[in-house]
Amino acid sequence: MKLDYKIFKGKIFIAGLAIIIVTNIVALAGVAYNRSGEPDAVVELTERELGLPYRYGMNKENTGLGLRINCRIEDAQRYFYGNTNCWSNPSWLNKEKLIELGFQLQLQGDKTAGRLAFEKELPREVFLVLQYDGAAHQRVVSSAEEELGEQQALLANNPGQEEFEKRVEDAAKKLNNEQHHNSRLFAIDAGLDRARLRNTYPDTSQYILMQALIRPTWSRDENEEEWKGTITGLLIGTINIPLEHRALFEPLEAAQLRRNQNRQTPRYTVRVAFGKRAEPWVITVGKL
Repeated sequence: MKLDYKIFKGKIFIAGLAIIIVTNIVALAGVAYNRSGEPDAVVELTERELGLPYRYGMNKENTGLGLRINCRIEDAQRYFYGNTNCWSNPSWLNKEKLIELGFQLQLQGDKTAGRLAFEKELPREVFLVLQYDGAAHQRVVSSAEEELGEQQALLANNPGQEEFEKRVEDAAKKLNNEQHHNSRLFAIDAGLDRARLRNTYPDTSQYILMQALIRPTWSRDENEEEWKGTITGLLIGTINIPLEHRALFEPLEAAQLRRNQNRQTPRYTVRVAFGKRAEPWVITVGKL
């Protein structure tokens, strides 16, 4: 029986179209479920926590805009975002916490066995607790203040010495960045039970629960073994800005290209809600 190419091609087109329609229906149903009922949290963030994408404004063909969620830990200066290679190792993510998160950690007799053991441990999805403008950020600011005071005291004992003047200058910049520029969103805890975490952190204007990937790392120093957890990234690393709010960001395009030359204070706020699936969406945006 000879196959009619036009009929076959038409069936392929219909099947492809059906897949697209079903996929869109499933996606829209997920969005509707996530936004149904009362939000799990509503937080007003700024450019410090929601940064413009790198090279924003250079691609005029791309009309989409997703703001990067800038998260931190107290133990390091670097940030982590979505599922990227910018990893973080908080001190609270120790062996006991990893076991609590379901990892099977076994003592190993040698370095090779230990390496093989943790390589078999696949990353796990967990709920990450993000604290906004709370105690974690205040501790970082206080630490920067103490460092500046220490460097000023050293300069007072070594007046006119360029090395100590530079230390004071660097410490002052660090404090200024913590007070006015750096993200105030810190990862402080993780768990598998979302309801339990929310009971532990009930303030929905300060604590956000988002899904993230965590994996264990292992090291051995002489006869001592150490397990640490690594946050490899948020499952959702950006927040999409709806078209109706896009106009506020258009004048920032040219400024974004010069961002590294002159660090600016935040220029916008974004009120964000987090729903039943721990997925964020934008409620309003505003100019600062």
